[in-house]
Amino acid sequence: MYIVSWPRSGHHLLESWLASYYRKIQRPYSYCEYYLCCNSYPCKKGRLFQKIHDFTAEGPLGGAWTIDRMAPIIVMYRKDKIAQLEAGYRLQYGNNFEQTCTQEKNRLQVDYKRNGPLDYTGEHKSHKEPAIEYIRKTLPTLKKWIRVWDHQYTGQKVVLHYEDMTSEPAATLAKVLRACLPGEEIS
Repeated sequence: MYIVSWPRSGHHLLESWLASYYRKIQRPYSYCEYYLCCNSYPCKKGRLFQKIHDFTAEGPLGGAWTIDRMAPIIVMYRKDKIAQLEAGYRLQYGNNFEQTCTQEKNRLQVDYKRNGPLDYTGEHKSHKEPAIEYIRKTLPTLKKWIRVWDHQYTGQKVVLHYEDMTSEPAATLAKVLRACLPGEEIS
């Protein structure tokens, strides 16, 4: 089963839940981290679960790999797109998101006083903070990714949102387990 997630969507939390549950019910469990396992889709080692990020947002239609549409997949992302991208920024650049946004605001105010209104056509690109630029640059790809995996993918899927994982963990895990272990009683 593939776990297709946008980075910082709770993928590792879900993986730890699944590992714990499979141990509890004394079932074999294996997981392909991709980068640390085989760098291949599907997993060359035949792991039960496999991580996919799909940074191209091409999905299985991109031709790089295929998914058995009869097997369910798990699609993970945050409902709040800006929070999703902020979490990605923090992963990539560290936890100074608020500080960089404040610095950006202060620079923009100084520039406005000195030069008048900013021209957002690229003239003052050097004044944009990496956090803001990261969100502007990445948001279209995130929207496309959601469109491909949540709306256009026609195979069996379970969609999980990080917010549900943190507010209703038991119900969220039960939802996943019903897809992973169809017909079995989930406790």
